[in-house]
Amino acid sequence: MIIQLICAFVATLGFGMLFGLRGKTLFIGAFGGLLSWLCCLLVMGAQEDAYIGYLAAGAFCSFFGEICARIFKAPATVFCIPAIVPLVPGNSLYRTMAAIVVKDLDGARAFGTATAQYAFSIAAGVSVIWAAFVIAENIFNRKKKKKGKI
Repeated sequence: MIIQLICAFVATLGFGMLFGLRGKTLFIGAFGGLLSWLCCLLVMGAQEDAYIGYLAAGAFCSFFGEICARIFKAPATVFCIPAIVPLVPGNSLYRTMAAIVVKDLDGARAFGTATAQYAFSIAAGVSVIWAAFVIAENIFNRKKKKKGKI
């Protein structure tokens, strides 16, 4: 598990460098990748369903990005997108493409469905948390406006 976490950190660090992150945002984003993979591993260890692990990890990425955005005064995507990198279902995507190349349509369908489910789980987790933050921010801003008018 330690090796997986180190690999998640290094992979996210490389992704961040490739896309121009610098300074503390680069290392915070890489640490987010490590934490998101840790979250995925812990949930998958406690739960038999891998999709639940990816859902929880996607939600964590979004939460991590939103919190870091407020602390470091930067856009949430700067922290959230790198944190998602270790979750990308590369193995099942590779197996899907390999099955297509050898014309194994049943295998391609099975691996393609798994890839889509992983991607949907990540997207659903991210979307739920982002929506919750937007709703909370709107409520906070309305209360702030009401206090200003009185």
